[in-house]
Amino acid sequence: PFLRLNHADTLRQLFGTPHVVVRPFTDEGSRKAGLNREHLQRNEILQGWKEDLHMQPDDLGILGDADELWTRDFLLALISCPSIPALDQAHATHGCNTRGTP
Repeated sequence: PFLRLNHADTLRQLFGTPHVVVRPFTDEGSRKAGLNREHLQRNEILQGWKEDLHMQPDDLGILGDADELWTRDFLLALISCPSIPALDQAHATHGCNTRGTP
């Protein structure tokens, strides 16, 4: 049933990190359609970051859809710039901790 759950080792090698967690999402009830399902799946990912990877407010996680590609420059800016105003505003809007803010 969950054959893809056996691919954690492959994903660790692909991404070059031991910090890979694969969590199943199996709640496929009738109310779980469209954007509601996507919202529930994203919440499951965020929960996994907290529970399985023990991420803290200053850690960086990138969550996107398969059709959203990140440029190398964008990824480098995320890890090297102390502040990116557009992202800081988005974080403040959604109640997330912004980098450099206690």
